Formats: sequence, C-alpha cells, structure tokens
Amino acid sequence: GKLVAKDDVKEHMEQAQALYDMGEVEAAVSRLKTWVDNTAYNESQDRAYELIVTWLLQLKKYNEAKRVASYFI
Repeated sequence: GKLVAKDDVKEHMEQAQALYDMGEVEAAVSRLKTWVDNTAYNESQDRAYELIVTWLLQLKKYNEAKRVASYFI
C-alpha cells in the first residue's frame, strides 16, 4: 500500500542524509541513485533528485548533476 512506500521513501532519505552528514557525500548520492533507479517514478522521489543534484554540485560533478537534473526538469 501507499504507507509502505512512504515509509520506504523516508527510510531511504534518512539513510542518505546520515551518510551525507558523516561526510560520505558520494555514498549518499549513490544510495539515493540506486533507490530512484530501481523504483518506479513517483513524486516523492523529486526530493531525492534535488538532493542528488545538490550533492553532485558540491562534489563538482557538474556533468553528472546536469544529467540527473534532466530527468525532472
């Protein structure tokens, strides 16, 4: 049901954020990317895409950030 998906989203976001907070920015990005790549698109992923792009920009991975941004712009 929908609640499971919502919890799932929260869990993925929290795990990625925890990695990010530990300074593991690339790990945080790949955590979110793996999740969005393996899940049917839903609007709750928009936040994940925003974070991926933000974090990629922090890593100065501009081309990759552009590519990810193109999914939802």
